[in-house]
Amino acid sequence: MKTNPKPKARKTQKQEMEDLVALLKKWQGLEVKGIAFLNELQHKTENKVLKEVLEIIKQDSGQHRRVQQFIIDGLTKEAYTLTPEEVGEVWKELDKHDELEQATIDMAGEACRKTNSSVARYMLGYLLADEEKHHRMLTALEDVKRSLYPYGW
Repeated sequence: MKTNPKPKARKTQKQEMEDLVALLKKWQGLEVKGIAFLNELQHKTENKVLKEVLEIIKQDSGQHRRVQQFIIDGLTKEAYTLTPEEVGEVWKELDKHDELEQATIDMAGEACRKTNSSVARYMLGYLLADEEKHHRMLTALEDVKRSLYPYGW
């Protein structure tokens, strides 16, 4: 007769947070390694296109590391705070900025269609994706805003 294995004890919230922080720190280590690797690659080429692509990725990796640290600090040092009042103070301005983001998305798409250069189209595609990411971030922030005050703005 088989015995039922002992059920795994559920992790505490503190253990789950510690696991997440450990994962984020490991991820940060990979970003740092990636930056160093890209830096080495940049020194191995004189090609301007390759150097620019490597620099963009390197800068993005640095930004990822900074955001990971922001998350770690919010989990381990001082909890994040965001009040409806704080969001409300800047929301109209963020709406205006989102209109600018939409205009840049439209322009980047138009620029992509107007070029015959595969390198220019490649770099414009990068810019378009980045502008679309900014728009998605602001849209997601609106969801956060709603969660702060679900009864309406």
